[in-house]
Amino acid sequence: MDLLNLFNYQVWIKINPGPLLPGSFRILAIIFGAFLVGAIISKKISRFESIDKTKKIAWKKVYSMLAWMGILGLIYLFFASEGIAILGMRVWFLVWIAGVVVWTVFIIRYIFIEIPAKEKSKSNRQHFEKYLPKKKKR
Repeated sequence: MDLLNLFNYQVWIKINPGPLLPGSFRILAIIFGAFLVGAIISKKISRFESIDKTKKIAWKKVYSMLAWMGILGLIYLFFASEGIAILGMRVWFLVWIAGVVVWTVFIIRYIFIEIPAKEKSKSNRQHFEKYLPKKKKR
């Protein structure tokens, strides 16, 4: 597959598109490998003790997306390089890109909408609880 043919719809829907060109194979292998390296880095970051719980969850979501998409990308790359008819179709690459975009949108939504809402709720709860009576210590 020549990367210059990306806008030709017939390239995307061919059942047996032929083997990948060596340059395209290398570029895709580097991209999918970078996803796996990013997954390892995000997993290490999520294990830090100094990060609060909500940010750890965000890093775990990033790890999950990068790991799964890296693995699925390498599986696609294997099928495409071996010339397997249905599983090597270029349309699966478009499905992979759509999956990355959708998953990234959910992660960004969690980071910028849900985490601040949880922090505000926690702050409101702490403010409310400081006026409640405490149990007496015996």
